[in-house]
Amino acid sequence: RLKMQATVTTSNGLERVVNFTVPAQDFEKVLDEKINYLAKNRRVAGFRPGKIPRSVARKYFGAEANTAAFNDLVDSSLREFFSKNNVNPAGRPSIKVTQWPANDKDAAFEASFEVMPEINLADFKSVSIEKPVCTVNDADVDELIEKLRHMRATWNETDAAIEKGNKVKAEVQMFVEDKPVGAKPEPVELIIGNENIIPALSDAFVGHKKGDKFDATVKVPESYPNKDFVGKDAVYKIEVKDVMTEILPEVNADFIKALDVKSGEVEDFRNTLRTNMENQLKPMLKSRVRNVVYEALLKANNIEMPKSLVEATAQQNLNNDVAGYKKRMKHDPKLPADIINTYKARAENDLRLSLIIEDLISKNNIAINTPEVKALIEDDARLYDTPDEFVKYQLGDANALARYREIALENKVVDFVLSQANVTEKSLKFSDVVNSRL
Repeated sequence: RLKMQATVTTSNGLERVVNFTVPAQDFEKVLDEKINYLAKNRRVAGFRPGKIPRSVARKYFGAEANTAAFNDLVDSSLREFFSKNNVNPAGRPSIKVTQWPANDKDAAFEASFEVMPEINLADFKSVSIEKPVCTVNDADVDELIEKLRHMRATWNETDAAIEKGNKVKAEVQMFVEDKPVGAKPEPVELIIGNENIIPALSDAFVGHKKGDKFDATVKVPESYPNKDFVGKDAVYKIEVKDVMTEILPEVNADFIKALDVKSGEVEDFRNTLRTNMENQLKPMLKSRVRNVVYEALLKANNIEMPKSLVEATAQQNLNNDVAGYKKRMKHDPKLPADIINTYKARAENDLRLSLIIEDLISKNNIAINTPEVKALIEDDARLYDTPDEFVKYQLGDANALARYREIALENKVVDFVLSQANVTEKSLKFSDVVNSRL
């Protein structure tokens, strides 16, 4: 055991600065051990292995042994300090030598580091959560059937004036500040009124006919890819080549059978669609509920995170993403100068949430068992043609089983928080859930 002295000189938030002093005689003991080890395991010309005189060993290995001995003293001093004072460092301390142990002087160094925060979770009864709920109803099924009809529609040419819902073939060239965007007019095919078209541009087509040439002046929206043009007036020079009207198919036996419902019956068709929609909705709704719960936990527990850990995690995540991009695209990505700040914010939230969940699991004895994990796998197996084989494979795959255990534990955490918190329900439409980017 070292006779070291440790004095905390800074204790500001999570930051700590500790000055260590280790007596010269303790350093000499460690130094002797290092020299003896090197003398037994290294070669020196003129001496047999293990037979190197101490004076020669000091001459040949002194500098290396001094550095190794000092590093050992630093490591052992830090371990003893952390253990004795129940300190949980957030990372490797930064070491500054304040006195090198030479000429009977004590070894001294300064260690700067951050500690992990203490977790004291907020009372769950004070946490308010608006839980999203959703069911598939007849109107949702009707909406999907209409989408399917549009997907299988046919188009007939017309000489009538353009209306919303028409398909238009046109040549379009965009001008910004009287300069053309692109070398020549581009042939395009548009559905008038489609949400993917700038509304003002779509409206400009209405009333025109095949063969018409006209200009449309439109304010470039925020969503436009080239941000240099956003907010500016763009002039579109347009020539209409073709106008087509949509012919929707009837929902009859042929239509239904073409969508793999063999009976061709409307009731079977609607039931099949509803089942598929419910299978689609379930994981998306669960993900949305989980995100709402996690956001509530973060809001209720604003725990300070170690800056060094956040920065290291953010940099590692950025490096991984850049490496992945380069592997896929075969070139370096173009990154904004402040991209690291985005990664820091994300890393801070992820680390904080991880600590909150770990503490929540530990203090509330939340655990999972094999039947719960198997039930999750069996639930997913319903979507496959050979569910028994799916279950057998997942249970036999260590990585898959670990993933399902993680999901099961995550579900239990969410259910526990919902059982304790102040929960109100918010009804959502099916389309709002499945089309959400959350």
